[in-house]
This record gives sequence, structure tokens and C-alpha cells, in this order.
Amino acid sequence: MRCLAVYMSQQLSSFKCNALLAATLVCILSPTISANAGLLIDIAPNSAAPGTTSSLEVTLTNTGTDPLDEVIVAGFSFEITASGNDVTFSDVTTVTSLFPYIFGANSTFGPDILESLSTDKHTVSASDNYSTASTGVTLTPGETVSLGLVSYSLSSSAPSGLIPITFSVSPATDGSDPSGNDIVFDLSTTGGINVTAVPEPSSFVLMLLGVVGTGIVTFRRRNLAV
Repeated sequence: MRCLAVYMSQQLSSFKCNALLAATLVCILSPTISANAGLLIDIAPNSAAPGTTSSLEVTLTNTGTDPLDEVIVAGFSFEITASGNDVTFSDVTTVTSLFPYIFGANSTFGPDILESLSTDKHTVSASDNYSTASTGVTLTPGETVSLGLVSYSLSSSAPSGLIPITFSVSPATDGSDPSGNDIVFDLSTTGGINVTAVPEPSSFVLMLLGVVGTGIVTFRRRNLAV
């Protein structure tokens, strides 16, 4: 009887080891959420000339690569700050152009989702929620949506080049799922406003003289041909 008990104990111990090994292999080999999964918030490429008004689009991209990397977003907020003093923000709306608005027609606060504007207007924040409680929008791997269109003005003295736009960290910039749990966004550090150069008055004169000169030469050639 004792030998039987020892035998059963050895078999149970062996079974536990095999089960543990099998579970470990399943964890290693079975498909799980990709290490690249995440939600990246960014500024879509945009440009404007000094002394003009324009807008930039805030985007959200599911960077996952596995079908299991779907993420349901039920709410979001973001806060951006423009570097320097040449950019002043004014408003944030759901009327987007480059990508579809994340909540479409199911916006709780839209079309104007402006939350706050700093005194110097260099920092602006916005937020919105899906209009139906306990649900949201599913973002599939690789999908990009818009979180709003931000209106801004450029000073007439803005230099050519990129004016960096930075995102404030969570909770100023993050999301939430249908249960109200936080979804921390990955913050892009490369977005900004591309300030395009405005030709100097002398350049305009040279361009005009070039057009006039070309017209005169063409006119003379036609007369000589006649």
C-alpha cells in the first residue's frame, strides 16, 4: 500500500511538472498582443505661411500588427503646446479633413470640443466622449483616425522651418475604454507646423520681369515670323 502511495505521489509530481512546462510553452508560442501594440497620438503634416491662419489635425493610430491588437476607445483628451511665440491657437472642432473623426456623428461635445486655452494661447486642450454609454469605437491594427482639427494663427515674423508641437503627458493626453479605464497614448515627438517661406518683394519683381520679358520675346518672334 505504501509503495502504491509513493508511486501515485511520483506520478502526480511528474504531471505537475509536465503541466507547468506545457503552460510555459503555450505562453511562449501562442499568439498574444503584439509587443508593438499601442495608440500613437501625433500631428498630421501641415504647413502655413507667416501672417496667415490655418489648422492642424491631431491623429491617433493603432500601431499594433496582430489582429488581437484591437482597442476600443470610448473617450479621449489631449493637450498640445506650440514651441516659441509664433503660434496662437484658437479652437478645436470635429470637422476634420485628412482622416475621419474618431466618433463620427456619435460625439458627445462636438462639433466644438475645445476644453481650455492658455492665457498666451500657446497651449490648447480638447476632449470628447462617445455618445452611447458603455461602448466606443474599435480601432483595428494600423488604423488612423482624427481627434480634432486645431485652428491656429502664425505671426508675420515666424521663421521658415518646423515649429515643434508637443503633447502633455497623461492624464492631460490619454483615452478611456467603455469601462472607464485609462488608455495611455504613446506621444509623438516629431509633429509640428511647417512654416513655408514667403518670397521677398524683390523676388516678386524679378518673377514679374521674367514673365514680361518672356512675353516680349514671344511677341517679337511672332512678328518676325509674319
